[in-house]
Order: sequence, then C-alpha cells, then structure tokens
Amino acid sequence: MSDCCIQEGSGSLPNTTERGAYPAEDLPFENKTLILSPVLVRCLIGVSSTIVLLMMPLSAVVFAGTLKSEDFSWEPRFLILRNQLLCDMLFVLVTIPPSLYNLVHREVVRYGVTCFLLTFTMISTVTCSFMNLAFMAFERYYYICHSIHYISRFTRRRTKVGLCTMWVLALTMVSMYVGLLTRGQPTDEELGGFFCEADRLEKNLGFPREAIRYRKVSMSLLFFSCLLVFVYSYCRMYKVAKDTVQPFQQSNQQARKTVFIYGLMYALNALPIFFKISMDTFLSLGWIDIEVFALGAMLNQTVVMMISPCLHPIVYGLRNREVRLALKSMLTFRRSPNKRFGELPQWSMQIITQ
Repeated sequence: MSDCCIQEGSGSLPNTTERGAYPAEDLPFENKTLILSPVLVRCLIGVSSTIVLLMMPLSAVVFAGTLKSEDFSWEPRFLILRNQLLCDMLFVLVTIPPSLYNLVHREVVRYGVTCFLLTFTMISTVTCSFMNLAFMAFERYYYICHSIHYISRFTRRRTKVGLCTMWVLALTMVSMYVGLLTRGQPTDEELGGFFCEADRLEKNLGFPREAIRYRKVSMSLLFFSCLLVFVYSYCRMYKVAKDTVQPFQQSNQQARKTVFIYGLMYALNALPIFFKISMDTFLSLGWIDIEVFALGAMLNQTVVMMISPCLHPIVYGLRNREVRLALKSMLTFRRSPNKRFGELPQWSMQIITQ
C-alpha cells in the first residue's frame, strides 16, 4: 500500500491503478468514494462519454435539419427548438468534458476564473432552458387555441425577440449572482470534487448570504413562473382537444399522451434540482453518510443532469412530424417540384387532415 497523498497546492491526486492505494483520511470527502472505487470511475467515464457521443451528433443533426422551413407556420416552432438544442449542447460542453478530464487525471477543481466561467455558463443555460420550455408550451397553446391569429401574431421576428429577451434575462440574473459571489473571500485554492458548481463556490467563499439568498429566491420565482405557464398552456390545450371530440363520445388518447409526455419532460428537467435538495436533506438529517452524499452528487452531475438534454432532440425533435419532414428533406437532398401560387404541398394536407 502506498502512503502517497495529495500534494499541497498541486490540485491533483497521485496516479495509481492499485485499489485502495490512497489514505482516505488525506483525501477531500468528495473524492473518497470515487478514488477507492476505480470500477465506479470507469463506469462514470464510460457513461459520460457515451452521452456526449450520442447526444451531440443527434442534436446537431436536428439543429441543421430545422434551419430551413418549407412552411411559414413551422418557423416559430423551429426557432424555439433550435434554441433549446443550443442550450442543451452548451450545457453538455461545459459539464461533461471538464468532469471527464478531472476524472481521468484524478484532479480536483481549483478556484479561479475558469470555475466562475463554467458556473456562469451552466446556470445561464439551465435558466434559459426552463424559460424556453415555457415559451415552447405557450407557442403550442397559441397554435391550437388561437390558430386563426397564429401566423399573423406569432411571427418569426416576434419569436426572435422573445428568445433574445430570454437570453438577456438569464444572463442578467446570473451576472448579478456571480457579482455577489465575487464579494466573498476564498478560503482555499482547491474546491474539492471533480466539477465546479455554485455550491462549491459558495462554500469556498464563506457562504455569502446575499448571493445565496438571491440565487434561491430568483431561481425559485423563475422555476414556478415557468411551471405555471407550462401547466396552464397544456391544460388549456388538453381541454380544447377534449371538447372537440366530446360530441362524438370519443376519448382523445393522443392529446392525453402528448400532455403526459411533455409534462414528464418538464419533470425530468427539474429532477436534478429535487435530487440535490433530497440529498442535502438526507445528509442534514443523518440518514446518509458523507461518502453516499458525495457519490450521489457525482451521479447527479454526470448522469441525472444529462437525461433531459439527451431526450430533448427525440421528444421535441424526432417525435414531431414537421421536424421529421424537414430532416427527410435535408437528408434526401431532393428538390421539390415548383408549385403554383397558393397550392399546398401534399404533405401539408396530410398534416392538416391528421
């Protein structure tokens, strides 16, 4: 057994392949479980690498396929979908590669500008993603419940203004939070763990009250406001669909299925937040020890947070008929025949009738 330990100020852990070669008492608590379990480290690296290799190309293909729209009514939906995919790809890029690098090289996160930038980008993309899902629900609500005025009011320009407003709001909120964080004094150069996040920064900066209070209040208001828009939009859509088939004594299974899937997707986006709150609560009550908490935090960062970004291009992209037609048009490289003015293509008539 080796007696090596972390060198002071190095920010890295010694390389070894021997199981249990690190004295646990000399390691930060966030690293004990992972360092003493090489198999777990390899599994996390494999899962994270698979997520990047599968999610990024799929999102890029859907993003490229929706760049061109063959119908004016599709453009707002495609713009919102591309914004969601952009948020997901940015989130994965600032989350998975740094974690993989630190896992492979057995390095812990260090306090500095890079950590602030990663935290800033991660919180900004998550914030914009929640607002984008609410905006997507509102767009579908307007399309179904106010279809007569949809094309004239939900224009491409107004959609772009709405998306830009979301990004400005998200960046402003996160900038104010980071500004409050910088008022604190760092207590250590090493934050511990393999990924930089807001909680680690707050702990290293002495838990600044203003920053913590601002983050909790602003994010809670944002989350519940987006949830309110989401629930109202899809409940109204379901009621309209149900009233449409009620005279025929039929049950609208498709509408019920759509509302359930989109509601499940919103819950999956909020799953990492509730997972972390649950782990913090269990630790404070003494139901779990510090090593289980560290393992849960690492699983939350590398696996749970990646579930919704992996499913977004499938649920909001490939599951959508218009997106599939756009991808088919891009992949087949077929040039559609010239249509007379005012004549709808055949696939448009199929969408309307179905």
